[in-house]
Parts: sequence; C-alpha cells; structure tokens
Amino acid sequence: AIEHKRDYHKDGNRVTLYLGFYPQQEQGRELVYYSNQIANMDTWRLQDAREQSVAQGAWQAQEHVLVSGGGQLRLVWHWYRIAGRTTTSRYMAKLLQVAGQLTGNNRAAVVAIATETGEDEEAARQRLEDFVSGMKQQLVQLADGQSE
Repeated sequence: AIEHKRDYHKDGNRVTLYLGFYPQQEQGRELVYYSNQIANMDTWRLQDAREQSVAQGAWQAQEHVLVSGGGQLRLVWHWYRIAGRTTTSRYMAKLLQVAGQLTGNNRAAVVAIATETGEDEEAARQRLEDFVSGMKQQLVQLADGQSE
C-alpha cells in the first residue's frame, strides 16, 4: 500500500487520518488480508467495535474503541473504498475487488480516522463526524486515487 498519515488539529483536539491506497493488488499484498489490523495490537487492544453512521448517513464506518496499556482511549472509524464504492464489510470488499477486476477499476483503499476520547466518547464521535463532514469530498478523491 501507499500509505499517507496526517494529523489535523482544531480547537485543541487532534484527528489522525490514515489512508492505505492500493493501486494494484497481488497475493499477500491486498487491502483485505488476514494480517491487516486497524491498529498496532502490540500497543492497542480492542475494547469495542460496532457500525456507525457517518456524515449524515452518507455511508457507514466500522467504529472501534481501542485502549492502550496505559489506559488511553482512542476512537477509530474506518471503511474501505474499492472500485468507486464504499463498504465496511471485509466480505463485500472482496466482492468489490472482483467487480473492479472485471471492470478494470483495481483501485482500493482503506481510510481510518482516529481521535482520543478522553472522558467523553460522544464528543470524540462528534469530532470524527465533523471531520468527515468537512473533508468528505477530499477523502473520496484520495481513496479513489484522484489526488494526493
């Protein structure tokens, strides 16, 4: 993957954007692969996972609450963008990859955004929602490989 990671700051809060872009895929170097994880599991462990509506219901994100060994909480949203379509399902991602092969659109990406939750998980969720709302078009373009 071609990886991009950037921090965005607003009102003293940080949102981290991670984009893993796969212009081509091959066995063992795939968007959906058993060893791919949403975080470094040596540092973080999964506390909770669920589906979450994103950007006024425009699409879904897989939501994870991660906790570090030191007790730090991080809220992470991630989704896949494959052949111009968005999904949170690893199975649907595989089907979209096949469809992309058939149509010649092999581009695929994983987008993840994260923020510290502190004491207020709902405020962290709102921060991610605001980020997606403000950056939706740019996120789609990046995930589709249209700009860097």
